[in-house]
Amino acid sequence: MNNNFFKILLLFFSTFYFYPFILHLFFKEEFSLIYRESNLFESQLFTIIIVMVFFIFYKFKNNYRIINIHLPGLIWNRNILYILTFLFFILSAYFYVKYDYQFRHKGEHLSETGGIIIFLTALRSFFKAYLFLNFLYFLRKGKSLGSPFIYLLIAISFWLSKVSSMDIPLIILPILFSIKKGNLLTQKIKVKIKIFNNIFTRIALALVIVILIVFMGVANKIGFERAQQSFSDTTFLSSIVFSTSLRFSTYYASVFGAYSASEQDSDSTNEAIYGTFINTVNRGEYLITGNLVKEKPEFWSVYRANFMNLFLDNSNPRTGASPGIVASAFYFPSTVLGFFIIFLYIWFVVSNLKVILNYNTSKLNLVGILFGFIFVIPFFESPFDYINIFNPSFIYLYFCFVNFKSIHDA
Repeated sequence: MNNNFFKILLLFFSTFYFYPFILHLFFKEEFSLIYRESNLFESQLFTIIIVMVFFIFYKFKNNYRIINIHLPGLIWNRNILYILTFLFFILSAYFYVKYDYQFRHKGEHLSETGGIIIFLTALRSFFKAYLFLNFLYFLRKGKSLGSPFIYLLIAISFWLSKVSSMDIPLIILPILFSIKKGNLLTQKIKVKIKIFNNIFTRIALALVIVILIVFMGVANKIGFERAQQSFSDTTFLSSIVFSTSLRFSTYYASVFGAYSASEQDSDSTNEAIYGTFINTVNRGEYLITGNLVKEKPEFWSVYRANFMNLFLDNSNPRTGASPGIVASAFYFPSTVLGFFIIFLYIWFVVSNLKVILNYNTSKLNLVGILFGFIFVIPFFESPFDYINIFNPSFIYLYFCFVNFKSIHDA
């Protein structure tokens, strides 16, 4: 057994909780101008509790088993996979022509875009899960699961339908698999080109991925041309580093607002799950009838409720923000029961990811840990939002959990 999952967890909590905490200590005023209730440091005791629960579950139980779910997984049916890949490419090309890269921030609400874009969003989640499963398969077998052509088409499709900076790894990984350079992810196997065996080269590759993610995040807001010009300005670069650091603080800062709202018995924490259920029904009716029958609730998801509690400027009428695994516990009508459910969820996720990432797998290098980190984030974004079966994260988690057993036994 190796410690791939432990390293990914360490990176996760360091990036989204510990680093923001250190940043907050030095920039209290800046935090107070952006986030609500950022002076309630006592709320971070819950973060400490959750982190301890994670590592207790990880450390003190070694006989975990992969869950075996007898539902369609699709990844082993080559014909269906080819059909879905071509559909993904066609719909991505349609998206590229009709919408721009800033769709996520300036476009229409997902439920108002029509069935084509909703289906494309579902395909994006499926192929993100497919790439994670390929990543896991390579760790176990030392070879790729799919064909170079499929990987290349997936990479092009993610490029055409990109909506955020976090799509960059989903473009790079299938390219690595398509040119049979998956070995760049592990320490166990060396590649034929000696330069790629050098640790400094692999660190450089990891830095390139991080820089591309940051660049695409900036371009997402101000456009590609302005982003290219701005990255040559040292003053602008320093502001980008700081603003990116603040973006990493979302999960950490969400604890302040969610804790305060829960203490005040706010509607945002009491009604978020009910709103998520109503939104699920609305999505289903829209897909079937083409009409939105029920009125949209004020808090139509935990994402939305958290956005309202997180930011001082919450004027955007359609934006949400992931609360992260800690703040999610407050978005249940009973906080005690909310934490109990979150503990159970952590146990379930840790038990599966520990087995699938650690046992009989190659040891990840820095680049591989970075990719693993990207794939693990959706498991801890907003668990209560996963009751919405049309939520892209639910689709991602569904295809991951349904296929973990077959990947493990392959």
